[in-house]
Amino acid sequence: MRKLPLQLLALAALTVPVSAQDMLAVDWTGQIYALDSYTGAIEAAGVGMFGQNCMARDENGDVWSIGQGSPVSFGFVSRIDNASLTATPMFPCADVRAMAAGSGTTLYMIVYTGQQNLLQSIDTATGVTTTIGFTGISGIQAMTMVGSVLYAAGGGLIGTIDVGTGQFSPTGATSGNIQWIAVRGDGQLVGGGTSLYAIDIASGITTLIASLPVYLRGADTAAF
Repeated sequence: MRKLPLQLLALAALTVPVSAQDMLAVDWTGQIYALDSYTGAIEAAGVGMFGQNCMARDENGDVWSIGQGSPVSFGFVSRIDNASLTATPMFPCADVRAMAAGSGTTLYMIVYTGQQNLLQSIDTATGVTTTIGFTGISGIQAMTMVGSVLYAAGGGLIGTIDVGTGQFSPTGATSGNIQWIAVRGDGQLVGGGTSLYAIDIASGITTLIASLPVYLRGADTAAF
């Protein structure tokens, strides 16, 4: 068989989309999924904890979520094993609605207080939680770090959160059910809940990629 020139091989490689189960995702029932963030294709991949509500993958490649133990109202920050795709409760936490990975072993968490959302951080090496400040709004359900900027969405808004004060600054308005946001391999912000959307990071405008057969509460890039 005739071999292609190296230039053509390189061009062909660039035209192949980065897809096929590029993200892990979780739902409230405790299921862990493999998600294709380009097409919406999804399949069950593991079993975590009941009450999973958000997900973040840190700089070390560790995947974190939230689960509930006994009694049901008692929450945990849980770690999801990349190999076995099971969850282990690690640290007790409040009613966390969104999570994003900061630098090193730092996770940022949005806590529901009944009024304004509260921004906290947790060091996953020690379990020490630090309260940063109120966001000034309620309804935040999704969060992710884009470069060094913490983005959040919920209540029909998308914007940034000051990691020093917790203050939320809106940049646009979203539509659809946005329970999570994450940056996929090509740099596109995606998110959703019962559907998968591409989201314009500046305006918040959502473009439907696919309807989903399950209600995802968190997702982030995978280490497959």
